[in-house]
Amino acid sequence: MIMKKAICASLALPIISTTAFGDEPGVYVSPFVGYGTDFEEVYYGAAVGYDMGNGWSVYAQYLGSSSEEAETEDGITLTLDTEFTAFSIGASYSGALNDGFGYSIGGSLGIASWDLDPHVEQFGSSFKLAKFSDEALFFDLFASLDYRLTEAATVYLGVRYYGFDIEFDLDGQKAEETYDDFGIETGLRFKF
Repeated sequence: MIMKKAICASLALPIISTTAFGDEPGVYVSPFVGYGTDFEEVYYGAAVGYDMGNGWSVYAQYLGSSSEEAETEDGITLTLDTEFTAFSIGASYSGALNDGFGYSIGGSLGIASWDLDPHVEQFGSSFKLAKFSDEALFFDLFASLDYRLTEAATVYLGVRYYGFDIEFDLDGQKAEETYDDFGIETGLRFKF
């Protein structure tokens, strides 16, 4: 169990950070794709940041996902189309493990937007239910194992923990739900 946690921690960190060994200041971009283990869906995003040259970097990040789930019972099919987007600002720290490998850790805060569009099919007829939308505070924490391909390009494998709160108003009934997920991702950082 300890070994498993150590391996997960060392693979950690995803997305946004400086070039893994940031010794020169500069701007970077970092597209990424991941898989959320709780929501069981693919997420994607990108970050644009500034590497300060001392291991620290600051960045703006976009993260999004969309999915469609359908469930059928007694001839009635309920389909939920869900779209999630988040924009955040964060900071990260990167360091070298050796000449080729490095690590990154960091986190961000921002705003998440969530849309749920349910519709029902029964006996060949289809109709839409009330659409739910909300915006909420978004947060994420990440860690990654980075590999430098060139002076400018780094690939990484990492983990991300992210979450947000959603408030529903369903025919006058208010409800609040906290959503969080743990994702495994890979990405590329390219420094200019």
